[in-house]
Order: sequence, then C-alpha cells, then structure tokens
Amino acid sequence: MSFISLNCNKNFFYVIVYWVLEIIFYVLFLNYKYCFAFTNNLVHREYTFVILLNIGDLLSGFLVIYTKCVSKSRRDEETKKENNDIRHHTTELIFISDNAEKIQIKPYKGKLILICILDYISRSFYWISYAITKAEDDDISFIFQKDIVCTFDIIMRYIFSIVILKMPLYRHSILSIIIIGIGFAILLISDIFFMKNENKNTSKTLILTGITLLRGLLFPYEDVLVKQLFRDDYILPGTINF
Repeated sequence: MSFISLNCNKNFFYVIVYWVLEIIFYVLFLNYKYCFAFTNNLVHREYTFVILLNIGDLLSGFLVIYTKCVSKSRRDEETKKENNDIRHHTTELIFISDNAEKIQIKPYKGKLILICILDYISRSFYWISYAITKAEDDDISFIFQKDIVCTFDIIMRYIFSIVILKMPLYRHSILSIIIIGIGFAILLISDIFFMKNENKNTSKTLILTGITLLRGLLFPYEDVLVKQLFRDDYILPGTINF
C-alpha cells in the first residue's frame, strides 16, 4: 500500500491549467501594469476590460460547437451498434427530448437574459465608480476596497444559497462564517491603518468601495441563477458562458 495516493478526475487538469494561467496573468498585470494600459483614462481603460471580458465569453462558442460535434458523433456510433427496433425507439426518445427542450426554451431564456444583464452591470461597476469619483489609481486604497467587496461577496453567497437554493446550514458552515467574520475584522483594522499611512483619499476610497460593493451583491445572485440552470435545465457550462 502506498503511503500517499491521489485519485483525481482527469478533467481537474483543465482547472489546474486555468489556475496557472490566471496566476501568471495577475503576476504580470501587477508588476507590468503599463503593458496592459490601453489608455491613460481610467474610465476608458476599465470599460475596455469589460469589452475584452465579453469577447472572451463569446470565444466559448467554439467549445459549444465542439461539444455538439462530439455528442453527435458519439450518438451516431451508438445507434449504429443497435438493431432496427432499438434504433427506432432511440429515435423516438431523441425526438421527444428535442421537443421537450423546445418547450423549455422560454423559461430558461428569460433567466439567461437576466444573467447577461447582471454580469454586464457587475463588470461595469469599476468604470462607473471611476467616472463618478474622478479618482486616480494613487488615490484609492484597493486593498481596503477588495477586502470589503470579497468578504461581502462570500457572505451573500451563503445567504442566497440558504434562501434561494435551500442549502442546509451545517455546523462547519456556521464555523466558517464565524472565522470569516473574525478575519474580516482583522483585515478591516489593518486596511484602515494602511490607508492612513499611505495617505490615500479616504472619501474617494469609501465612495468607490460603496459602488463596487454592489458587485458583491449581483455576482453571487448571478451565480445562484447559473446554479439553478445547471441543476434544473441541465445546460452545459460552455453553453451558458456563450
């Protein structure tokens, strides 16, 4: 018997690749920001990022096409192996499934449109906050802003999961919420000291934080809607991303 064993789904490889690429991107972005600056205007720059993010989502259309082609080829191979009666029965099932999918188009399409709207608005809060505050990068304490928004985001995910998804609240969930609260209190105190020591503009930081705090409300609600589509309508991730 081995001392340590690892039983991992091969699809997790894609998650690891994503993590590595995202870490590399953020390291480059934080150390060479000038290479990612399309313009000196922060509002235009942040809105450009929104456009690029949406273009990235549209590229998932290639995954949708690939999935359909693979599914079709596998279905064709399976039907060839079956006899005429089974093929006829399978054809009827596929026909019924296709009709059922057409019947369900209206309910989940409305939810998909809502998800798209929430995603666009959530991604736009940065350029909106810059446009309102007229702030520059040196004016804002981004550590303070991100710690508050991320903590609020996590808490809202718990709330939406319990209220909308009817997720049971276990003891370890309660413990994690308590630990998050303690960690947030420590971060908040340290962030305030950091903001004062770095002479950041407190009023602009608070206004920008207040606006971007809405991301911590809309993104969790959007993800809950996505979870419902996965669970109730069996939509593939690539399809919903597209």
